[in-house]
Amino acid sequence: MRGLNRLRRLTLNTNNLTDAVLVYVGELHSLEWLEIYGANISDTGLTQMRDLKQLRWLKLEETQVTNMGVEELRRALPMCDIDYRPRRLPSTF
Repeated sequence: MRGLNRLRRLTLNTNNLTDAVLVYVGELHSLEWLEIYGANISDTGLTQMRDLKQLRWLKLEETQVTNMGVEELRRALPMCDIDYRPRRLPSTF
């Protein structure tokens, strides 16, 4: 993702995305809008995004992130609207 220093919007939709990739996302300081769907990221990975001070909207859906991780990120990025939808557990009958 190097060389994308002017990128403002990004959608990541893959289960191959891990916390290690968020190190590079955290370097995209001009990012304003980010969607992450179905990724294998955790609260640990979210800490890599604390310096994205331009981020105004973040959607996390079907990840391994917890409420606690989202709340920590909200404190670090108070200007960012975070839409968090946790991974649904399979229903049992």
